[in-house]
Amino acid sequence: MNKVGRFVTAFTRWILEAWRVWCPILVVALVLGVASLLAYPLSERLIRLSGLTFQLLGIATVIAGLQGRRRLFNRPSLLESIRTWFRGRPRWRPQSQTVAATGVAVGISVGNAKAYGWRGVVANASVEDRLTTLEANVATVRRRQEETVDELWKANANVSNAVAKERTERTSAISGLRVQVDNLGAGSLHIEMMGVYWLIAGTVLATVPAELAVLLDGLW
Repeated sequence: MNKVGRFVTAFTRWILEAWRVWCPILVVALVLGVASLLAYPLSERLIRLSGLTFQLLGIATVIAGLQGRRRLFNRPSLLESIRTWFRGRPRWRPQSQTVAATGVAVGISVGNAKAYGWRGVVANASVEDRLTTLEANVATVRRRQEETVDELWKANANVSNAVAKERTERTSAISGLRVQVDNLGAGSLHIEMMGVYWLIAGTVLATVPAELAVLLDGLW
């Protein structure tokens, strides 16, 4: 029983994977089946109406593809374009316009100003005073050196983080662009192919309905 269940599951999945193939054929069979239920045998009028149905389905798939491309490129719809055009119509009385004053804040970034005391000695200072002053100045230089190194490390870390962030954003943008290009080129290709099938079927049914009625009547 488990083997049969696995086979049925795999077979069902295999059938569903080919829905792009049997879906257009199923729609054609469904429309013709409904038409045959309405009148048997099929009349020329019903065949022509079935052809019109397929043509409308094909046109609908084209419209769906165009809508997807419009949303992909963020373009306004036909109704939105009409509304925008209608709003820009000339008016007899000009509308009052409200002018909003927006303040602009300008900030000036100033580096950290640090004061370092540099000690000097008088000409007749003793050796002990000179050594004390020298030690204090050396300590000042060492402190400035340590602070400079610490600032350089922080600046290096900021640059590394900015580069890593820019690399991540660029990778994400490239991936999004690839998805958009794929959707533009082949995203709705299967829907458009179904539309082509339905347009062909609709054109054939609407062009030679009398001949098809005689043929189907002979087959049935």
